[in-house]
Amino acid sequence: MFPTSSTRGVGISSSIGVVAKKTTHHLRKSTAQHVGANNIDGDHNKTAGHWLNSALIKYYLSPFPFKFIHHVTGFQRDEPYHIARDIDPPEELKRMIFPHLEEWVSTVENRTDQAWLEPQKRDDAILDFLHMLQTFRSVLIQDLAAWMEFSSESIFCTHEITKHPLFIEFRTRLRQATERNLILCDLSFKTEIYKFSKPIVTVLNALKNGIERGFESIRRDLKEILVNQQESSDLRQKESRELNKLLAEAQECLYTLNQSGAVMIAELRSSRKEVAILRAEITEIKCILKEKTSFQDVGISAITWTDEQPVVGEILDQQTGQSVPGIDPNDPQFKLLDSATVKAVLDEWYISTPTRMSIASREAVYKSDWRPEHSANASFRRKKSVVNFLEKHRKTFGHEPMTVRQFGRILEAYRAVRGWTLAGLVKKRLELKLGQEKTAEALSSMWNGLSPETRTAIIGGDDLAIIDHHKAEILENIPQLDLTFDAESATKKRKITENTQN
Repeated sequence: MFPTSSTRGVGISSSIGVVAKKTTHHLRKSTAQHVGANNIDGDHNKTAGHWLNSALIKYYLSPFPFKFIHHVTGFQRDEPYHIARDIDPPEELKRMIFPHLEEWVSTVENRTDQAWLEPQKRDDAILDFLHMLQTFRSVLIQDLAAWMEFSSESIFCTHEITKHPLFIEFRTRLRQATERNLILCDLSFKTEIYKFSKPIVTVLNALKNGIERGFESIRRDLKEILVNQQESSDLRQKESRELNKLLAEAQECLYTLNQSGAVMIAELRSSRKEVAILRAEITEIKCILKEKTSFQDVGISAITWTDEQPVVGEILDQQTGQSVPGIDPNDPQFKLLDSATVKAVLDEWYISTPTRMSIASREAVYKSDWRPEHSANASFRRKKSVVNFLEKHRKTFGHEPMTVRQFGRILEAYRAVRGWTLAGLVKKRLELKLGQEKTAEALSSMWNGLSPETRTAIIGGDDLAIIDHHKAEILENIPQLDLTFDAESATKKRKITENTQN
């Protein structure tokens, strides 16, 4: 008999006096062939023999070839092997295995020779090994109880622990728990299952290709639907951008027409005044000529003016009064509206109606004469602050210049999420130069942080519901410093500092 290449096998052979000088793989080969003939996976066979394995088997899978072990220990390929590991032995039984184990654990845990060593130099393997033995007690007792059901005459079954009443009671509980698993314990029942499962598997295999083709068809249809949805979404976004661009251009044209109309009205008013002045001068010249002729006829050398003769200023007043009606500040067409949003301010400022001139047109034609009382002037100043801010910063905002209307929608979103009224926005941010600068910075930071979809939604319409829908994202992108900034207090502090330095 030749020794195998296994060191352990050589040791066993030597212990009974069987020694040879040559090495053979006969036993390993025959075992591998026997296991392979019983349909045990090749990976399990390779793992058991420590042959060269793949990196997956060597480093990641379990090192124990369970199917190989199951077969070489005498079980048939489909024969069940089951122990109810959840039935834990009593503590008294555990202490009968390795009885001095707790004392060893205490000694190792309380040793002082490791206290001064660095953590990486300490010998923690001893304590881990002892803890493993504590866990291994339960496994040994469970295996012994199960083994006695098959081989009660074994040398292991003569251990004194097997006669202990607690072990007998534990053995009974373990057997009952194992028998409850009928599928694993009743081999004949499992054989019947295999018998009936074969035709089922055959039918399923026949349907497999058809099912896979059906799923593949469904996947293709879903992919086409998703592509069509994406194309439709891109097309809608493109149309929305083009529509917004056309709308902005139309609003700019309307603004230009309003401005041109205001200029034409101002020029017409100026021309009518010039005509009135010319008429007044002609009338005065006629009066002078008439008086001169009259005095020459009667021989009077000096000309005497009376209070009843009209002068140029009076004639001008008469002529202009006839050509351009006087302004009544209480006329309803000059009354300012209650504008609560930035959009309302821009509409009132730039757009004229048949019954009401825009504020821009009033300013061009009547200057400040149309503004009545103090409250109206305060309302006018608020609206003018909004318009001036938009006109000043729209050209330098973002990568491309925006229209007043588009920039106004961004300012309106900022106002709405801050929870301010229009008057509050002007008072807190737009009345002072410092507040305007900080607001422009906050709007730029907010705008850069928004997603493209949110940007398109904001500048694409004036519906406040759009702002409410994106409120959380807008508020999240407003700088924290802007949330606590007070323009009026900051300006006062700066003036005090400048006065102190002076």
